[in-house]
Amino acid sequence: MVTTSLTQGDDERVITRSRWSAVFKENRKITGFQYGKGDIVVRIYDKVTELLKPENSEKLLFFREKWGFFPESCTRIEFQLRRKALKEFNINTFSDALNSVDDLWNYLTTSWFRHTSVSVDRKNSHQTRAKDSFFWSIVQNFSSSKKISDRVVQISRHKSMKKLNAQLLGILTTISAGMGHESTDIFSLISTCQGLVRDQISKAFDRPDWKTFFNTRRNNTILIYDDFDSLPTPESIFFRGSVQGELFI
Repeated sequence: MVTTSLTQGDDERVITRSRWSAVFKENRKITGFQYGKGDIVVRIYDKVTELLKPENSEKLLFFREKWGFFPESCTRIEFQLRRKALKEFNINTFSDALNSVDDLWNYLTTSWFRHTSVSVDRKNSHQTRAKDSFFWSIVQNFSSSKKISDRVVQISRHKSMKKLNAQLLGILTTISAGMGHESTDIFSLISTCQGLVRDQISKAFDRPDWKTFFNTRRNNTILIYDDFDSLPTPESIFFRGSVQGELFI
């Protein structure tokens, strides 16, 4: 990832083997690009815009802790390779992927896709001579500057109380409606929901693994009661790269 904002000009500074592309916008602001929709795909998008969506409150806190700060903008680059493309590189196992990741990254960022320093002249037959942007040179050199190893995706301990309540309401409403209750009979609805919760907890309490089941969740759950609408933005530059898809490094 690189702390930079996306503009329409970025799409005009691309050289790629893909003939298909798409531009994504929210409120007229460009939030991302995608090139390719087959065996190889690259997605370039604003990770901050994604994380600030209400439904991503848990993911937001996870990344904020992981990075150590929260940038104003952050461009994420993802390459997705389907099995057919991986086989062309003689990659059949996860071990193969780890051993080939440097060569694979080099091909993806120098031959299959490039971001140039200036707009590409599409009428010029020597487009490949266009120089890479400083931004893209960071992406290209990522694998050589730091050995990419298999990454363990941690499960976030932080759970949004607002999201959990919404899930609980949806489940109880679906069951109550399926049992034939009327939406206007609040006392009957509350009584049924209380009975459902009581019965389920009573059954769970009798399970031999109940204590372990409960303690695991107690020790791995931190409830979030606010939405983190405003976050500090320190003056700092950082970058991080990943290959994502059937091969996730």
